[in-house]
Amino acid sequence: MSVSNFEELAEHIGHKIVAVSYGNPKEPANVAIECETCKEVLLDFDNEGGEQKEQGGKKMEGLAEQILEDEFGIELDSFSVSQLEKISKLLAQVAKEKKGGE
Repeated sequence: MSVSNFEELAEHIGHKIVAVSYGNPKEPANVAIECETCKEVLLDFDNEGGEQKEQGGKKMEGLAEQILEDEFGIELDSFSVSQLEKISKLLAQVAKEKKGGE
């Protein structure tokens, strides 16, 4: 979770805030409150009672891929592992730069 106090939450006043779920729509693995303006998760919780709950500290395999496909329309089958690792590093750098520019 990225919001843990009054000041951090107050930064999102006036932004577009949404509630979303991830995983199986009938039994989501996770629900979150997100700021669409900043593309930031403000608060989220895993479904501890569902079939997709965390097991031994690891989320169900394939959940991240499903989120990328469902939320962003990204089909990962066409990428190699090395390409995905490069994309991951580039996205981390973009996020760091955007966060520094706020």
